[in-house]
Amino acid sequence: MPLSDSPAPDTVGAMTMRSIVDSYIPPAASFRQSRSCYVKPADEKDRTANEEQAKDSLNVDKALPTTTIQIRLADGSRLIGQFNHTHTIGDVRSYITIARPQYQNQNFSLLTTFPSKELSDNSVTLSDAGILNAAVMQRLT
Repeated sequence: MPLSDSPAPDTVGAMTMRSIVDSYIPPAASFRQSRSCYVKPADEKDRTANEEQAKDSLNVDKALPTTTIQIRLADGSRLIGQFNHTHTIGDVRSYITIARPQYQNQNFSLLTTFPSKELSDNSVTLSDAGILNAAVMQRLT
């Protein structure tokens, strides 16, 4: 092969790069599953109305000591409720099912954050359970 027929050194790299770019096939997208959730979240308008209804059903007495509890739901959202110290775990469960009706037919448990402890007795008051001004998590069972 004569020297005059070979491409110039600058064009060799450009031709090689062009062939690499032209033949590039992006990798297939991997399967990504979003949060595993068994329930469908409600619309924002419905959600707001349901939360107001849940707050009204609690009958919080402002004359008694109050506490705020953050509830982290199984679908990744959260509820913040204001309760009296004398409200029970059952009242928190009722608050959740009224605020988010999709959980009415779901079995779920409530857990404290670290150290994790299941709140299974619905008759225990919030102060006795030790969850005043705390966060609890919902786990679907």
